[in-house]
Amino acid sequence: MNSPQSNREIILQRALEAFARKGYEACGISEITTAAGITKPTLYHYFGSKLGLYTAILDKHAPPFIEISRQNLTQERDVSTTLAHFTSTLLAAVDDQPKFTELVLKSLANPTTSASHSPFRTSLARFTQPIFGYFDAMNAQRGGLPKRSLRHAHTFLALIRMSAERTLAGDFQLPE
Repeated sequence: MNSPQSNREIILQRALEAFARKGYEACGISEITTAAGITKPTLYHYFGSKLGLYTAILDKHAPPFIEISRQNLTQERDVSTTLAHFTSTLLAAVDDQPKFTELVLKSLANPTTSASHSPFRTSLARFTQPIFGYFDAMNAQRGGLPKRSLRHAHTFLALIRMSAERTLAGDFQLPE
């Protein structure tokens, strides 16, 4: 018999796998309960709802990615060194947490009407805020135009997304 903590962890893991595979909208509670070997009341006991479960997954897996963003974007190094270090550290985390990365990539495509939109955007904002802040600071140091830093940050984020997708596909590695 599983302990309450191990039941919770099993549910989180099976839900992560299901959401990564199908996305939040396409994944049903029955699929998760079957994969976890539990009943619906057990899932609702631990998480309250499908959205509560999704939010718990974000709360568990997003912090390491958020910390990478906070800790690796410093103004102590030159821009290219900083961005290269950030990218390699982030892609190592992608390699370590491929299912969560797949969930994030699927969640980026969710419509704004999705129930998962609000908790996902909250986590995403916690990750991207240091990135936008870094580009703003670098732009201010160089006397650039304010809107340019926003474009640079968005371009960088798009490159990160493509790199994460290619890393998961197994056909991309940063040079050593």
